Amino acid sequence: MGTYKNRQAVKYITIAVVTFVISLIVYIITASMLSDMYRQREMDAMTGIIGSVCRQYPDVDVTELINVINSPQNISSKTEKAIKPLLLSYGIDEKAFAVRSLSGLKRSYVLLGGIILAVSGIIYLGIFILYLRKRTYRLEQLSRYMDMITAGNYNLDLENNTEDELSSLKNQLYKLMVWLKEQTDNAIQNKVALAQSVSDISHQLKTPLTSAQILLDNLINNPDMEAGLRKQFTYEVFSQVSGMNWMIVSMLKLSRIDAGVVEFEKEEVCLTELIKEASDNLAIISEIKNVPVNVCTDTDCVIYGDYNWNREAIQNIIKNAIEHSNTGENVTVKTEDNDVYTAVYITNTGEKLTDMQQKQIFERYYSEAKFEDNSMGIGLPLAKAVVEKHGGYITVDSNEDKTTFIVKYIKM
Repeated sequence: MGTYKNRQAVKYITIAVVTFVISLIVYIITASMLSDMYRQREMDAMTGIIGSVCRQYPDVDVTELINVINSPQNISSKTEKAIKPLLLSYGIDEKAFAVRSLSGLKRSYVLLGGIILAVSGIIYLGIFILYLRKRTYRLEQLSRYMDMITAGNYNLDLENNTEDELSSLKNQLYKLMVWLKEQTDNAIQNKVALAQSVSDISHQLKTPLTSAQILLDNLINNPDMEAGLRKQFTYEVFSQVSGMNWMIVSMLKLSRIDAGVVEFEKEEVCLTELIKEASDNLAIISEIKNVPVNVCTDTDCVIYGDYNWNREAIQNIIKNAIEHSNTGENVTVKTEDNDVYTAVYITNTGEKLTDMQQKQIFERYYSEAKFEDNSMGIGLPLAKAVVEKHGGYITVDSNEDKTTFIVKYIKM
């Protein structure tokens, strides 16, 4: 509040000051006019006195007579006997001529000043009362506005939204309430999203847990099971548990990114080394699926960001490509570097993705693959989140023969 100028108060103070200045100017002009009027009356009276004295005493010196009128205390003894009675009849004596001649003027000045002061006081009082009434109205309006917001009505009333501190407060309250509403809506959405996530996770974990339980029951209840079949069952249990572990870890990573608690490193990263490491980490899966990964990269490709997180993103995309490739086919990884962006192209053969699948493939827990492929719909959303946090984006292009994931890091 202290930072806002009280424009309304300044407005009323300005009116009061202007009124005072105008009143003062009127007072000065009127006083000057009264002064001139009294001087004229004195001149007329002096002319009449001089004329009357000259008619009765033709021998009197006019110059001396004027001096006598202006300074009656300096009258000579000769002149005093001759014209003093006449001057006294006009109110001229040595004590009070000037005082008497100016007393009326002084009284007029005092009366005029009192009138102007009274009028100015009334105007000031009226302005002050008007200001208080308007301010009270604005406070009542603000109170009603707060009641509306409390009732859930967030429509901003712009009527009489003048530029003053109360309007500023009103707008700030509106912004605060809108922010609170957004936070409430976000909290509700997060609650719904959390409930949906828990449901999705439960659904994703239910299948592998059930499968692992069945396999373990068979292993426990059939101690004479053939060694080869027991080994296969044991491997299937391990695969299911590994898949669940990978999903939980990936889900936690994605949750950390969503919460904004991940601090990504900003460093120069050799994209070729990053892709080769990601490919090497998938060597076992590649060998089991019989889907080799061919890396054809430009050794000069460099991005700026967090090495480990970007390796995780590229690795998840390559893993997805391996899982959805035809057995015996290759997954190809290429790079492109220009003045605008650095791109990674990851291509695999397999069934064409429909337009709907291309839109949904980056949604969490979306998967149409069988669980034995460990495709739980979390790897691609995690990759998308990481790349976008580094100022890039991921797209997918699919046709009858192949599907290509395109990762582009925009150069700043």
